[in-house]
Amino acid sequence: MEEIEETPEEHLAKQHRKEKKDMQAKIQSMKNAIPKNDKKRRKQMTEEIAKLEADLNNKHEEELSQLKSSIDTKVEDVLNGVETMKMEGGKEAEAEAAAAAEEEEEEEEEATQPRLTKAQKRR
Repeated sequence: MEEIEETPEEHLAKQHRKEKKDMQAKIQSMKNAIPKNDKKRRKQMTEEIAKLEADLNNKHEEELSQLKSSIDTKVEDVLNGVETMKMEGGKEAEAEAAAAAEEEEEEEEEATQPRLTKAQKRR
């Protein structure tokens, strides 16, 4: 079977889902450890749970923003490289681009002609 490589975004999302699932399991075990009639400990637990969830959400948002900023810098680097290649290519690149544009125009002209029906082909 083919192994599909996952992008950094997919890897991070997968990691976030796993962390969230682990946190939910930890919360359930905390809830089960405290008896229902102990209101004071239950209140402390709910505050602790809220803090844990907020910390995890903040951590995930920071990781996403770091990933996006790193991707943006990579894109800018690639664009800068392409621009320098265009400048270095000079007249040769322009001639190749002109030839490609002419080919595209010819293909468009062929596409605009009406198609022949089967009956017209037989005649």
